[in-house]
Amino acid sequence: MQVLNQNTINEKYLTSIKKKILFLGYNSQETSLINFLLEKGMLVHSSTVLPENPKYDLIISYGFRQIIPEKFLKSVNYKIVNLHISYLPYNKGAHPIFWSFYDNSPKGVSIHQVNEKLDCGDILYQEIVNLNELETFRKAYYRLRDKLEKLFKKNFQNIIFEPWMTIPQNVKGTFHRKSDLPKGFLGWDTQIKTEIQRLKQMENK
Repeated sequence: MQVLNQNTINEKYLTSIKKKILFLGYNSQETSLINFLLEKGMLVHSSTVLPENPKYDLIISYGFRQIIPEKFLKSVNYKIVNLHISYLPYNKGAHPIFWSFYDNSPKGVSIHQVNEKLDCGDILYQEIVNLNELETFRKAYYRLRDKLEKLFKKNFQNIIFEPWMTIPQNVKGTFHRKSDLPKGFLGWDTQIKTEIQRLKQMENK
């Protein structure tokens, strides 16, 4: 019996294997990834809530607003991946773009395995992204999302069909909660450089 090496299997063969995928978070109007997976022959269920009886081959979390409980993680015998708009282990948690500029930390995107700690799972793929501080936070956000979705599509076969080659997050990095955002922040349509300078000045008064 021939053992198939993933690197030699062509896409036509792979996409004939219809994996059942739960896509948690954004819907098909908010991300191109759901239709991309459907076009690749996957069976995709999109939801904004965790199911009670999850019977899937893989869960993809992207834009999901809840923390996946440890009890749920232990109840499934398959893997869960999260798509995050930061260069992990930096800027775990909320508002990663804001903090990457405020803290002058690396900027990028990451696809990682989900574990019991928020944004701390082993990394499958990530990429540094150069952002322009003269643009708005919102524009930078959509730029990162575009890069993240392209990274997923580029590595689609390895993510869906495994086996994964992952890198543990051995560096502590940084983490922020929603409540950490400065009270005087003027919003996501402000220019990044100007707003960060203004907030820093307020902080130093």
